[in-house]
Amino acid sequence: MATLIVSDVRPWGGPAVDVIVDGSKITELRPHAAGPGHAAATRHTRARVEVVDGAGRVALPGRINAQAHIDKSWWGMPWAPSSGAPGVEGRVAHGRAGRDRLGIPSVDAAEQVLAEFLRHGTTASRTRVDVDPGLRLRCIEVVREAAARSQRRRRDRGGRRPSGPGGAPSGDLRVP
Repeated sequence: MATLIVSDVRPWGGPAVDVIVDGSKITELRPHAAGPGHAAATRHTRARVEVVDGAGRVALPGRINAQAHIDKSWWGMPWAPSSGAPGVEGRVAHGRAGRDRLGIPSVDAAEQVLAEFLRHGTTASRTRVDVDPGLRLRCIEVVREAAARSQRRRRDRGGRRPSGPGGAPSGDLRVP
């Protein structure tokens, strides 16, 4: 299992530490000691170690999006006002017509949303999906495929974690 060391970060704005991550778990926080050969990697015995310089940035836990609609994303598509006939039935009919016209649900759009989540530090998300007679289980399939693509892209980059604001590493996306 590969080890990641995020060197010289300040958890919650506190003193600088090196964060040791084995697989997907933080296993140790070591006081950061500046200077040549300071990297925790010199004191770490694992064969595969990636060191990322946190450059004194504040370290915070990954964010959680507890209410997403990844399958219904219009990300990168033209603006469409929320209109239609009055009442629930009219709005549902309008939403379905727009969805069908724009090709929603879309694996590409859902993947873009997931990439933006990760880029901004959201490492866990709970999404709701539509299941209706027209879509059947397509929305569930789209979200699963978008998450799988995201994971494959990360593997294809040699395991390098996506970067967040300022180039800081972001987390992994997991699908149960």
